Amino acid sequence: MSIARPTLLFFAKNPHNVVVYERVLHRLFSDARVNVSLTSKNDQFSPANAIFDSFDLPRTARIHHRIAALRKFDIYLSPDMFLLCRRAKYKIHTFHGISIKGKAFSEKALAFDRLFLIGPYQRRRFVELGITKEDDPRFVNIGMPKTDAFFDGSMNRDTYLVARRLDPRRKTILYAPTWRPEASLYTIGEDLIRSMHNSPYNFMIKLHDLSYESAGNKIDWKKRLRELAAPNVSVIEELDATPALHATDLLISDASSVANEFALLDRPIVFIDVPALFKKYEKTIDLEGWGQKAGPVARDVSEVHQCIERSFADPAEFAPMRRQIAGEGFYNRGAATAAALRGIYRLLEIDSSD
Repeated sequence: MSIARPTLLFFAKNPHNVVVYERVLHRLFSDARVNVSLTSKNDQFSPANAIFDSFDLPRTARIHHRIAALRKFDIYLSPDMFLLCRRAKYKIHTFHGISIKGKAFSEKALAFDRLFLIGPYQRRRFVELGITKEDDPRFVNIGMPKTDAFFDGSMNRDTYLVARRLDPRRKTILYAPTWRPEASLYTIGEDLIRSMHNSPYNFMIKLHDLSYESAGNKIDWKKRLRELAAPNVSVIEELDATPALHATDLLISDASSVANEFALLDRPIVFIDVPALFKKYEKTIDLEGWGQKAGPVARDVSEVHQCIERSFADPAEFAPMRRQIAGEGFYNRGAATAAALRGIYRLLEIDSSD
């Protein structure tokens, strides 16, 4: 008589949700002791679950969100705060990044049985905001699985740049703004890209996947970026920004959580001032903490170039803050995938395969 395998449902609302935990999913799918299913709910993707088309995950594991909501799984695992499967025995929220915008610190998190924290900063903010106690049993110290690639030797900078027809002998700059219409992409983004044409740098552009969604977005950014192409400019189309970050010597961003991930590499960051975005998130944003303190802040394209020169001339200038962000932002650096698997297996009451 066969024994029923424990069941796990992974929910994603956007592709980045999958990117964050893709390493964990691959490990779970390779474990015959666990029955893993995938589901999503996003009106921008049709048919349902097309969100998973860009990933090497079993198509047979997909289940429609309406059916998934009715079933009782042993574990519901989600990097998004949306709680689809309320009947799950254990509901785990994993977060999709650490952002100063602060939207993740919500009482909605209390609907989950476990909070797989990315780093100490998240624990501190939950406590400071009065949402939880310091010793809340929901907290589990995990980290960010996708950033394990920074530490495992799996990526090669030169190979990555050559594949994008960029010269690995040049300094490489990555522009990765956040997706909101108040962000730098909509203020100085296009002028910044044009200013990099024929510059002495490789210039890569990585937009948030939400920038490409059509709902409420009047700009077709895929088309616009093709129009802004140049020999030394490359648009990063893959969903995971980690390889691009690894190949980057300097990051330009505004309020994207990718800047915090880049701090793990301890390389220069230039921030673009976005007062309208900070105004948008004034009720939740944390400007007293890291804010934009890990690098110089520019108000226009000219100042961006000045900050680039300053940062390359003295790359160690903001190193103490970058290291503080890396330390406070991330648990289990280089070993977050293993930590997440241990947390999941512990709830399933089966031996860890780590």
